[in-house]
Amino acid sequence: MRETLYSKGENKAGFFSREGLDLVSTLKGPTFEKVFETNNKIIPKVKHLLEPRLTFSYIPDLDRNDKEKIKSFDFIDRINPHSLINYSLTQRIFLKESDGKGDFKTREAVRFILSQSYDLLEGRETRNTGKPPRTFLGYTF
Repeated sequence: MRETLYSKGENKAGFFSREGLDLVSTLKGPTFEKVFETNNKIIPKVKHLLEPRLTFSYIPDLDRNDKEKIKSFDFIDRINPHSLINYSLTQRIFLKESDGKGDFKTREAVRFILSQSYDLLEGRETRNTGKPPRTFLGYTF
Protein backbone atom coordinates (compact mmCIF):
# COMPACT_ATOMS: atom_id res chain seq x y z
CA MET A 1 0.00 0.00 0.00
CA ARG A 2 1.29 3.45 -0.90
CA GLU A 3 -0.08 6.68 0.56
CA THR A 4 0.94 10.29 -0.05
CA LEU A 5 -0.50 13.28 1.82
CA TYR A 6 -0.60 16.66 0.08
CA SER A 7 -1.26 19.97 1.86
CA LYS A 8 -0.89 23.68 1.15
CA GLY A 9 0.83 24.49 4.44
CA GLU A 10 0.82 23.79 8.15
CA ASN A 11 -2.95 24.03 8.58
CA LYS A 12 -5.14 21.06 7.79
CA ALA A 13 -7.43 22.93 5.40
CA GLY A 14 -7.17 22.03 1.73
CA PHE A 15 -5.24 18.77 2.07
CA PHE A 16 -5.92 15.51 0.30
CA SER A 17 -4.33 12.11 0.23
CA ARG A 18 -3.62 9.63 -2.50
CA GLU A 19 -3.65 5.90 -1.88
CA GLY A 20 -2.38 3.27 -4.23
CA LEU A 21 -1.71 -0.43 -4.38
CA ASP A 22 1.66 -2.00 -5.14
CA LEU A 23 1.59 -5.76 -5.62
CA VAL A 24 4.72 -7.87 -6.06
CA SER A 25 4.83 -11.65 -6.13
CA THR A 26 7.97 -13.74 -6.58
CA LEU A 27 8.25 -17.41 -7.43
CA LYS A 28 11.68 -18.93 -6.85
CA GLY A 29 12.32 -22.15 -8.69
CA PRO A 30 14.42 -25.02 -7.42
CA THR A 31 18.13 -24.29 -7.06
CA PHE A 32 20.40 -26.50 -9.11
CA GLU A 33 23.94 -26.99 -7.92
CA LYS A 34 27.05 -28.90 -8.85
CA VAL A 35 30.21 -29.22 -6.75
CA PHE A 36 33.45 -29.63 -8.65
CA GLU A 37 36.47 -31.20 -6.98
CA THR A 38 39.75 -29.60 -7.99
CA ASN A 39 43.30 -30.84 -7.58
CA ASN A 40 44.24 -27.58 -5.89
CA LYS A 41 45.16 -27.47 -2.18
CA ILE A 42 44.22 -23.79 -1.82
CA ILE A 43 40.80 -24.09 -3.54
CA PRO A 44 39.78 -27.76 -3.23
CA LYS A 45 36.12 -27.28 -4.26
CA VAL A 46 34.08 -24.99 -6.51
CA LYS A 47 30.26 -24.88 -6.34
CA HIS A 48 28.12 -23.66 -9.25
CA LEU A 49 24.50 -22.67 -8.48
CA LEU A 50 21.65 -21.90 -10.90
CA GLU A 51 18.66 -20.05 -9.41
CA PRO A 52 15.60 -19.40 -11.63
CA ARG A 53 13.08 -16.74 -10.55
CA LEU A 54 9.78 -15.36 -11.85
CA THR A 55 8.41 -12.05 -10.53
CA PHE A 56 5.13 -10.28 -11.20
CA SER A 57 4.77 -6.60 -10.27
CA TYR A 58 1.55 -4.61 -10.60
CA ILE A 59 1.02 -0.89 -9.96
CA PRO A 60 -2.33 0.47 -11.18
CA ASP A 61 -2.81 3.95 -12.60
CA LEU A 62 -4.31 6.75 -10.50
CA ASP A 63 -7.90 7.69 -10.99
CA ARG A 64 -8.62 10.80 -13.06
CA ASN A 65 -9.55 13.02 -10.07
CA ASP A 66 -6.25 12.40 -8.27
CA LYS A 67 -4.25 12.93 -11.48
CA GLU A 68 -5.80 16.37 -11.98
CA LYS A 69 -4.96 17.46 -8.41
CA ILE A 70 -1.28 16.43 -8.44
CA LYS A 71 1.50 18.39 -10.08
CA SER A 72 4.57 16.22 -10.68
CA PHE A 73 7.70 17.70 -9.14
CA ASP A 74 9.72 14.56 -8.44
CA PHE A 75 9.58 10.77 -8.57
CA ILE A 76 7.34 10.64 -5.47
CA ASP A 77 4.57 12.51 -7.27
CA ARG A 78 4.74 10.32 -10.37
CA ILE A 79 3.32 6.84 -10.40
CA ASN A 80 4.20 4.83 -13.47
CA PRO A 81 1.55 2.15 -13.82
CA HIS A 82 2.79 -1.23 -14.96
CA SER A 83 1.95 -4.90 -15.03
CA LEU A 84 5.41 -6.38 -15.30
CA ILE A 85 6.55 -9.97 -15.68
CA ASN A 86 10.24 -10.55 -15.05
CA TYR A 87 12.07 -13.83 -15.36
CA SER A 88 15.69 -14.29 -14.42
CA LEU A 89 18.41 -16.85 -14.02
CA THR A 90 21.12 -16.18 -11.44
CA GLN A 91 24.39 -18.05 -11.67
CA ARG A 92 26.68 -18.02 -8.65
CA ILE A 93 30.07 -19.57 -8.13
CA PHE A 94 31.38 -20.28 -4.63
CA LEU A 95 34.96 -21.15 -3.76
CA LYS A 96 35.98 -23.26 -0.79
CA GLU A 97 39.34 -21.83 0.23
CA SER A 98 41.96 -23.16 2.60
CA ASP A 99 43.74 -20.80 4.97
CA GLY A 100 46.78 -23.13 5.03
CA LYS A 101 46.13 -24.22 8.65
CA GLY A 102 43.47 -26.82 7.92
CA ASP A 103 40.48 -24.46 8.16
CA PHE A 104 38.27 -23.61 5.19
CA LYS A 105 36.16 -20.59 4.25
CA THR A 106 33.52 -20.36 1.56
CA ARG A 107 33.10 -17.17 -0.44
CA GLU A 108 31.06 -16.11 -3.42
CA ALA A 109 33.46 -15.41 -6.29
CA VAL A 110 31.05 -14.64 -9.16
CA ARG A 111 27.39 -13.65 -9.50
CA PHE A 112 25.86 -13.29 -12.95
CA ILE A 113 22.18 -12.40 -13.40
CA LEU A 114 20.44 -12.77 -16.73
CA SER A 115 16.93 -11.30 -16.73
CA GLN A 116 14.22 -9.94 -18.99
CA SER A 117 11.00 -8.08 -18.31
CA TYR A 118 7.81 -7.57 -20.25
CA ASP A 119 5.15 -4.99 -19.43
CA LEU A 120 1.70 -6.40 -20.18
CA LEU A 121 0.20 -2.88 -20.22
CA GLU A 122 2.73 -1.72 -22.80
CA GLY A 123 1.92 -4.72 -25.00
CA ARG A 124 -1.75 -3.82 -24.87
CA GLU A 125 -1.03 -0.16 -25.75
CA THR A 126 0.91 -1.04 -28.89
CA ARG A 127 -2.10 -2.98 -30.15
CA ASN A 128 -4.30 0.11 -29.83
CA THR A 129 -1.80 2.48 -31.50
CA GLY A 130 -1.37 0.47 -34.68
CA LYS A 131 2.33 -0.20 -33.97
CA PRO A 132 3.40 -3.83 -34.20
CA PRO A 133 3.14 -5.48 -30.76
CA ARG A 134 6.34 -6.29 -28.95
CA THR A 135 6.89 -9.96 -28.37
CA PHE A 136 7.86 -11.28 -24.97
CA LEU A 137 11.38 -12.20 -26.02
CA GLY A 138 11.85 -9.35 -28.48
CA TYR A 139 12.06 -11.74 -31.43
CA THR A 140 9.43 -12.51 -34.03
CA PHE A 141 9.31 -15.72 -36.03
